[in-house]
Amino acid sequence: MDCSRAAAALLLAAAAALPAPAAAEEPPRREVSAGCVFPAGGRRGATLEVIVHGQGIAGAEAALVGGGGVKATLLRTMRPLNPMQMRELRRRLVEVRTKRKVPREEGEETDLPSHPLIDGLAGLDAKGLREVERRFLGEGARRQANPQLAETAEVRIAIDAEARPGERELRLGTPRGLTNPLRFHVGTLPEVVEEEAAAGDGEPFPLPDLPVLVNGRILPGDADRLRFRARRGQDLVVRVAARRLVPFLADAVPGWFQATAAILDGSGREVAYADGWREDPDPVILFRVPRDGEYVLEIRDSLWRGREDFVYRVSLGEEPFVTRIFPLGGPAGVATLAAAVGWNLPSTRIPLDTGEGGGDASSVRHLEARRGGSASNPVAYAVDDLPECLEREPNDDAGRAEVVPLPRVVNGRIGRPGDVDVFRFLGFAGDAVVAEVEARRLGSPVDSLLRLTDGEGRVLAWNDDREGGGGGTLTFDADSRISLVLPADGPYRLEVRDAQGHGGEEYGYRLRVGPPRPSFEVRALPSGVAVAAGRSAAFRLRAERRDGFAGDIEVVLAGEAAGFRLDGGRIPAGRAEVRATLTAPARPPEGGVALRLEARAAAGEGTIRRPVIAADEEVQAFLWRHLVEAGELVAWATGPRRGPEPSSVATEVPVRVPEGGTALVRVRLPGRTPPADLRLAAVDPPPGITVEETAVVPGMLAFLLRADGVRAKAGLADNLVVEASVEREAEAGRDGRARGRQRASLGVLPAIPFEVVGR
Repeated sequence: MDCSRAAAALLLAAAAALPAPAAAEEPPRREVSAGCVFPAGGRRGATLEVIVHGQGIAGAEAALVGGGGVKATLLRTMRPLNPMQMRELRRRLVEVRTKRKVPREEGEETDLPSHPLIDGLAGLDAKGLREVERRFLGEGARRQANPQLAETAEVRIAIDAEARPGERELRLGTPRGLTNPLRFHVGTLPEVVEEEAAAGDGEPFPLPDLPVLVNGRILPGDADRLRFRARRGQDLVVRVAARRLVPFLADAVPGWFQATAAILDGSGREVAYADGWREDPDPVILFRVPRDGEYVLEIRDSLWRGREDFVYRVSLGEEPFVTRIFPLGGPAGVATLAAAVGWNLPSTRIPLDTGEGGGDASSVRHLEARRGGSASNPVAYAVDDLPECLEREPNDDAGRAEVVPLPRVVNGRIGRPGDVDVFRFLGFAGDAVVAEVEARRLGSPVDSLLRLTDGEGRVLAWNDDREGGGGGTLTFDADSRISLVLPADGPYRLEVRDAQGHGGEEYGYRLRVGPPRPSFEVRALPSGVAVAAGRSAAFRLRAERRDGFAGDIEVVLAGEAAGFRLDGGRIPAGRAEVRATLTAPARPPEGGVALRLEARAAAGEGTIRRPVIAADEEVQAFLWRHLVEAGELVAWATGPRRGPEPSSVATEVPVRVPEGGTALVRVRLPGRTPPADLRLAAVDPPPGITVEETAVVPGMLAFLLRADGVRAKAGLADNLVVEASVEREAEAGRDGRARGRQRASLGVLPAIPFEVVGR
């Protein structure tokens, strides 16, 4: 017997006389998610009540809003009415409308949940009664049953008068965990909520004087019609936010609310229409008013679908809107002015913020043109630490190719349909070169095609859409990328064109040419981690490696962590993803805590540092999965506000496991005695890695970690997440029959980094 087995045997013997603990509760299996919030925003200085639709939220305990300047208070939650409750509510509605007593059928006595609309049913007017039908019975709304939206939570939102305008994230904290974040916008315009009674074929909903922002939603088969007055010569901007509010719908095709917008004149004739803005599905109408009078704005889904989560916000007014800028970025630390074109802009030149943050890879930022108290649409641009230049025409063929020294970022434009931009550089045999276009990522309509040729015109490489592109809400990334080792000394040429043959003043791009710049980004998912006081919870760290970077990445907590601890923050060389754990303090603070993680890695003689991006995996149209970035990584402490002292790994990490052998792992459990019948199991371990021979003593837990030597070879490095559980006799059912033994989870241990080594 080796030393590790002997130690485990001693621990097992010491644990034999330990008393058995009380049975743990079965962990929840129900999904906790939020589908939408309505209205999805409010004006600065306003206090409003919103409704969140979701699944598993009926037991919510709190509402959280990040970003500052906004306070959320959970008012109440409700599950959908069951059939008997729905019949009872219909009976009471008939009583209120007819002012006559309606007897119940025998055996149909049932209680209704407490809610202001239901409790005050007798005092509601006709509009209020219709709202009761719509909200609780689905009548008039033709609501489709959907478990993802069946439960509701009502939240009061108070927005400070000086709150920063823009997007926030609203989450609900439940005993089962945190919901995904919902997008909630803080605006500056006067706001109204469209009334469903004015939808479809009814009278248009009257709007106040422009500018105004309207909150609405489309229910099955509806079209919302909004009446407004305008004056001849006004340059109106109509901006619809729909997919921006709910990026992906898991069970709909297309996988988002595809809104359309149309303006009708006084005779009902359509005078403007939009079903998107370039590659963005959310429509924008730029409308110069031809004459004084009344107009109607119609919002609907392109396929006449509708549901509670078909939520929109639409602004109307002479608001600033940027249609294009050039260049699409600038060098880090260098003052840069972009030429801007659009509607109602304060200036044709807009400064770009190129301050610290460019790093050693391109970073994408956003600008807004401000006019008075209003801000334009956010426009993306890039900041890079490489030297930059502007493309010079003519450069349409090999004979007029523009010479570009390396490394360089070229700011160019496909200025007309069929335009080709050709660049020439000198290369040497064995040099690694990367050429990459940034365009679609920056909101440009360019669908780039990149081609590299040698001095004789032979094509060495070409690319239309880069591998691994897309992500977030960009479902189709049309940017191009080439990476290769040059075969010989001499001149080389790069050609940039639009793959569809399109072009124009708005078809800007940035071309980066030079040696590889190894780098990475790390995402933490999900963006909300629920963990009980003094316990640990697992989440994932996913690395996107760029330009051949393959080294170790170390993720650490940065800044104030409110007592939370990160274990397993190392992403080993070559790995794309690991499981890590967050451990809560014994007395965590109330509410959610926004944590800041930083990823670090050695690169050459320096260190690359990157903020870790919080993200959530969302499903689009039953199939495709996307990582949607969130503004914050939030830790939510569930259950009692006081728990045991946190556990920790007592063995030196990474644990070195010999190929084909075992290593002893010990975990400290301060002040706790684990149950004698405790079972440990690895959660989704790498093939060939197993947990064996659990041993428990007061304040300590030990087990053997085995690498089988066949599937788990030397060089394998990862984090191991281990779940503890016990088995207990289940309570008898209502029929008195025994249900046998059931497994009860006690939670997970802190993540244990390990590596398999040769014997």
